[in-house]
Amino acid sequence: MSMQSRLALGLAAALIPSFAFWRPPLQEIPFVGCVADGGGEHFVAPSGKARVVRIQKSLASEIAFYKGERSAGVYAPRGWHCRVILGSGANTIVVTPTAVDSAAATRTRFGGDIVAIESAYGETPARFTVAAYASRVFPRTAVKFVDRIKLEDPKHSADYSLGPFPDDSIKYSGKSVATYSTPAGKEGLGTGSLIEPGTTEVTGVAVLTRSLPKWFDISVLRIRMSSSPTQLRRALLKLNTSCMKGKGC
Repeated sequence: MSMQSRLALGLAAALIPSFAFWRPPLQEIPFVGCVADGGGEHFVAPSGKARVVRIQKSLASEIAFYKGERSAGVYAPRGWHCRVILGSGANTIVVTPTAVDSAAATRTRFGGDIVAIESAYGETPARFTVAAYASRVFPRTAVKFVDRIKLEDPKHSADYSLGPFPDDSIKYSGKSVATYSTPAGKEGLGTGSLIEPGTTEVTGVAVLTRSLPKWFDISVLRIRMSSSPTQLRRALLKLNTSCMKGKGC
């Protein structure tokens, strides 16, 4: 490269506006402890430290980090209410605008706004749940695992061969991360057994992780917020996806 070309490139770099390299500053997100119960167990809401994340200050003021015993943590709107529903090898942390009655939550599906993460672990009785989700969202990645579950549970083998939810839109990021949208009024990954179809779409992400060479775990984030700004929903999706792709929060 000639001297003239190098000078031209240097000048061009100098003219790039500083905002091209701008990153949001670090902000503290308050910790909110959640009561956890299920399967005859009950845990009081834990205390914890604020999370520190890069996010615009205006958005940080609208978000809190919710967590209970034996569950993942989840970023959701500040001022909402949370509960952890414990199962056998699975758990779901639920955050809603109104208080959550865990007893009712195990009998009925949520019909309003909600942010939730459902987690199921393949080395436990919840392996059937993992296989059911994996067969619909990550059939190639988890094919051997799903085939083993079919052999273990031949009576319900058809449940592991249903294919993708027909109305969902799914975008993959690698072999084990899928961002999805379930339209309003439709059943899909966004509803599952947790959420009743409603007038607002459900968006979120599913993350498949390998716990041992032959086993998979799965986490599914669900967000339904009927009146919140799009910018807030996107921020929650980004923050929670980052946690789920790592070792959890």
